[in-house]
Amino acid sequence: MKKKTELLAPAGNYECLRAVLASGADAAYAGGPLFGARAYAANFGQDELLEAIREVHVLGKKLYLTVNTLLKNKELYGELYDYLGPLYDAGLDAVLVQDFGVLSFLRRHFPSLPIHASTQMTVTGKEGMRFLATAGVTRVVAARELSLEEIRSMHAASNLEIETFIHGALCYCYSGRCLMSSMIGGRSGNRGRCAQPCRLPYEVLPFEKGDFRNPSVRRRKKDSPRENSTGFTPLSMKDMNTIDILPEIVEAGAASLKIEGRMKQKEYAAGVTEIYRKYLDLIEADGFRRENYHVSEEDRRRLNELFSRGGSCTGYYQSYHGKNMIDFYGSKKTGEISVTIEEPKEKISGKLILAAGEPVTLSLHCRKTAVTMQGDAPEPASGRPVTKEDVLSKLSRLGGTVFEWENLDIEIEDGLFLPMKELNELRRNAVAELYNAVAAGYGRSDRKPRHSLENADAYKTPETEKTPATESHPKTENLQETEKPAPTEKAPSAEPQPSQRMNLSASCEDEKTAELLLNEEDLCRLYVPLRIFDHVLARKKELEAAGKTAPSLFIALPMISRRAPEDLIEVLQDALHKGASGFLVRDPEMLFTLCAAGLSGCTVCDASIYTWNDEASAFLKGLGILQNTVPLELNEGEIRHRDNAESEMLVYGYLPLMISSQCVRSNCSGGKSGMSCTGCRDRALLADRLGNRFPVQCECTPWKGEDTEKNTACYNIIYNSLPFGLPDESRKVSDCGIRSVRLSFTVEKPEEALRTFREYRGIYLYGKAPEQAGKVTKGHFKRGAL
Repeated sequence: MKKKTELLAPAGNYECLRAVLASGADAAYAGGPLFGARAYAANFGQDELLEAIREVHVLGKKLYLTVNTLLKNKELYGELYDYLGPLYDAGLDAVLVQDFGVLSFLRRHFPSLPIHASTQMTVTGKEGMRFLATAGVTRVVAARELSLEEIRSMHAASNLEIETFIHGALCYCYSGRCLMSSMIGGRSGNRGRCAQPCRLPYEVLPFEKGDFRNPSVRRRKKDSPRENSTGFTPLSMKDMNTIDILPEIVEAGAASLKIEGRMKQKEYAAGVTEIYRKYLDLIEADGFRRENYHVSEEDRRRLNELFSRGGSCTGYYQSYHGKNMIDFYGSKKTGEISVTIEEPKEKISGKLILAAGEPVTLSLHCRKTAVTMQGDAPEPASGRPVTKEDVLSKLSRLGGTVFEWENLDIEIEDGLFLPMKELNELRRNAVAELYNAVAAGYGRSDRKPRHSLENADAYKTPETEKTPATESHPKTENLQETEKPAPTEKAPSAEPQPSQRMNLSASCEDEKTAELLLNEEDLCRLYVPLRIFDHVLARKKELEAAGKTAPSLFIALPMISRRAPEDLIEVLQDALHKGASGFLVRDPEMLFTLCAAGLSGCTVCDASIYTWNDEASAFLKGLGILQNTVPLELNEGEIRHRDNAESEMLVYGYLPLMISSQCVRSNCSGGKSGMSCTGCRDRALLADRLGNRFPVQCECTPWKGEDTEKNTACYNIIYNSLPFGLPDESRKVSDCGIRSVRLSFTVEKPEEALRTFREYRGIYLYGKAPEQAGKVTKGHFKRGAL
């Protein structure tokens, strides 16, 4: 028998849960009081979740809980176990997880709990599917940017279930990769508190080097928007509506079809669920033929009127990106359409036997569960005997429960009497017993004890036992090497020296900057993109042939891994043989790809491979990863209480606020801007209402190297308007146990990058005082993310 495709609906609260179940959802996903990616939804209380699990199971449905935020050590070790324990025991059907640390924790303590890799994990290909299957994941929620072809390929590569969005809001950024709300307003999307800066107006301007930092551009007060602001919203996505291509999505291999909307009204969730239920049933009916599939104009109208932004689109299933997906003027439409909210019901069967001299017996059946209740024996009737109609009138009253009769057999001997009150009591007790019995059938008793988790420090290595990591790959340099040639810029002896020599790394995006940095002393490691690797490597070899010391060279792989060349691993292995020391990975898909190829030992994980907690760091260490990078949203105290022995920390750089499959230049081409897509790594600027200017980098051929073919897996990077920098925090960084720091150069001119490198080298290696040459933001180092 063909396996049915699950229809999965949002439940922002208990009322919404009951509404979507009554409207045809097979399962619902909900958030509780902790760790959900929609912190501002009504969500469920703990007791509500427990009752919801029971009710959903009685109805023959499923409930999934969102635990899809990033957790700090104190939360992972101090709160998660107590939060999930009772829900696990009650039979919670699955949790959605983003954090690798949470994944490891759950597998260890809740062994039979199904785990779904949430869309925030940014799984974009078959290697992610294959790896997560071995890590104990049972389902992957695919990134919303994937095409039907990519979904099909992932389905063919793994037996893992694929859950994919079919309706609702779209994020401009790849889910899990957006730091815009966090860095600008302190409300982190990775903590479920996104302030939706993508819905705000921006001007799109041509990029001129240095223009976005022009001091003549004055910042404006919040109550004084730009004079030429027109409400243009180039980052605001239309809502997704896939009702017309639903057969193609099912055919591609989706096991679960997900409706977005935990922040929306129950009428929206119920109305959308009802329509998709109708068409999914048509698709899965015997004899269905694609050419006969037709969506009525009435249903299409109802979907748009329930909620839409400037119309709707089919998302990324049939288009890699495009202006047809953008609501450029911030439209918002909620129709006046009425939705009838039903009560969810589950059919039961029953049999009542009323015989002389025997206790009255009522047996009830719900699916595979049966209960039998008995009452007092009937007496001979001295007046009017009880009739089948009398019994039926009492037993049919199930209105206050989730049950309804499918059939009810009544066997009554003539001439007997039983008080109707007793019949009512018997019905109530039997129904309650059946409800409890069905719910109890989903319970678990295999939770592992929590041992010493009451104290998070019990899971931390004492500071006295921590030693800086050394690199195990034979081609890599030893980052703990301190016997470097004497620097040309010596600090005065009176200035304080760090207690242990820092290792200094840098990353850059252009060949000229790389060549300048190669010549600098004290640079341990240089990360460069694949497209310039061969040229930079040749220059490095020239320097070494001339007797000069050059840094180890690492290839920085794309921020999003999609449509990688078939021979990519061969290209990367060849790069190692040529002289590369390793790779910097920025997304889980490439991490898993390198692990599968046996290259984890020369792999550094960037800050976007999140290690907010020690459990996540241990997860990567278990894969054999060379080094991780301290997350950008932790504050000083949280970094201090993190295991940093095998971590590098960014101390300068324009932080990537968004990584998007969309293209600002291409979407805004034409008119007076003069901008268009050239495929040549062009840039643009986004200007907000306060005069801040955010550089936008077009990564048009992220896989393009000397030995790779051109591809179309392009993306945009939106950088912050100010660079992140910790020029006056070197002592605190060192006190956090950090022994490796990195400078990231992206939109700077080569000469500026060189000047910044020299300043930070003096600060972090030789204790020099900061020059404070330019304005920087400390990001979350002081404030932390909500």
